[in-house]
Amino acid sequence: MDHETDEQFNIEFSPEVDLLTNRQSQVVQLMLDGIMDKRTIGNFLGISERTVKNYMEQIKERIEEYYEDQGVEKNLTNRTESLIELLRIRALELRPK
Repeated sequence: MDHETDEQFNIEFSPEVDLLTNRQSQVVQLMLDGIMDKRTIGNFLGISERTVKNYMEQIKERIEEYYEDQGVEKNLTNRTESLIELLRIRALELRPK
């Protein structure tokens, strides 16, 4: 798996799902590490809280689009639901065919 390191904070990020951009994957990785506060995530990544909020919304939209492409309607209402769905998608992708 490809990894990218943010030297300023010495954090290693790994993309969770190919449907996300690298920066969105970084936000997801921090959330999976238990950092759910937008301001704290922004501080780790050197971006504003508003930018983090935008990334979170884009992540939610991308997951919903993924399911729509699969013929399933998903209406995610919060960050936790988004993370659960990302993990579910990842598990499905890693499952032997």
